[in-house]
Amino acid sequence: MDELEATREKLAADLNALAEPVEDFQEKIAKLKAQFNPTNMEIIIRKLILLARHNADEQAKQRLMPIVAI
Repeated sequence: MDELEATREKLAADLNALAEPVEDFQEKIAKLKAQFNPTNMEIIIRKLILLARHNADEQAKQRLMPIVAI
Protein backbone atom coordinates (compact mmCIF):
# COMPACT_ATOMS: atom_id res chain seq x y z
CA MET A 1 0.00 0.00 0.00
CA ASP A 2 2.84 2.39 0.83
CA GLU A 3 4.34 1.78 -2.61
CA LEU A 4 1.05 2.66 -4.33
CA GLU A 5 0.73 5.81 -2.25
CA ALA A 6 4.27 6.88 -3.19
CA THR A 7 3.52 6.23 -6.87
CA ARG A 8 0.31 8.24 -6.65
CA GLU A 9 2.10 11.16 -5.01
CA LYS A 10 4.85 11.08 -7.64
CA LEU A 11 2.30 11.02 -10.47
CA ALA A 12 0.38 13.90 -8.89
CA ALA A 13 3.59 15.92 -8.58
CA ASP A 14 4.50 15.15 -12.21
CA LEU A 15 1.04 16.21 -13.34
CA ASN A 16 1.26 19.49 -11.44
CA ALA A 17 4.67 20.18 -12.97
CA LEU A 18 3.23 19.72 -16.46
CA ALA A 19 0.22 21.96 -15.94
CA GLU A 20 0.43 25.04 -18.15
CA PRO A 21 -1.23 28.34 -17.32
CA VAL A 22 -4.58 28.85 -19.01
CA GLU A 23 -4.26 31.19 -21.98
CA ASP A 24 -6.41 34.28 -22.04
CA PHE A 25 -7.90 34.10 -25.53
CA GLN A 26 -9.77 37.37 -25.13
CA GLU A 27 -6.45 39.11 -24.53
CA LYS A 28 -4.91 37.42 -27.58
CA ILE A 29 -7.86 38.46 -29.75
CA ALA A 30 -7.57 42.05 -28.54
CA LYS A 31 -3.85 42.09 -29.41
CA LEU A 32 -4.53 40.71 -32.89
CA LYS A 33 -7.26 43.27 -33.52
CA ALA A 34 -4.89 46.04 -32.45
CA GLN A 35 -2.30 44.85 -34.96
CA PHE A 36 -4.68 44.92 -37.92
CA ASN A 37 -6.16 48.32 -38.54
CA PRO A 38 -9.26 47.88 -40.79
CA THR A 39 -8.39 50.96 -42.84
CA ASN A 40 -4.91 49.67 -43.54
CA MET A 41 -6.25 46.24 -44.44
CA GLU A 42 -8.69 47.79 -46.93
CA ILE A 43 -5.86 49.75 -48.56
CA ILE A 44 -3.74 46.60 -48.82
CA ILE A 45 -6.61 44.64 -50.36
CA ARG A 46 -7.33 47.42 -52.87
CA LYS A 47 -3.65 47.54 -53.88
CA LEU A 48 -3.62 43.78 -54.29
CA ILE A 49 -6.71 43.91 -56.50
CA LEU A 50 -5.23 46.73 -58.57
CA LEU A 51 -1.97 44.84 -59.07
CA ALA A 52 -3.87 41.69 -59.99
CA ARG A 53 -5.99 43.52 -62.56
CA HIS A 54 -3.03 45.07 -64.32
CA ASN A 55 -0.14 42.68 -63.82
CA ALA A 56 -1.32 39.18 -63.05
CA ASP A 57 -1.86 36.40 -65.53
CA GLU A 58 -5.24 34.69 -65.78
CA GLN A 59 -4.24 31.81 -63.49
CA ALA A 60 -3.19 34.22 -60.73
CA LYS A 61 -6.41 36.21 -61.16
CA GLN A 62 -8.47 33.03 -60.76
CA ARG A 63 -6.72 32.24 -57.48
CA LEU A 64 -7.45 35.75 -56.18
CA MET A 65 -11.17 35.71 -57.03
CA PRO A 66 -12.27 33.86 -53.83
CA ILE A 67 -10.44 36.48 -51.73
CA VAL A 68 -12.05 39.39 -53.61
CA ALA A 69 -15.51 37.83 -53.39
CA ILE A 70 -15.44 37.73 -49.59
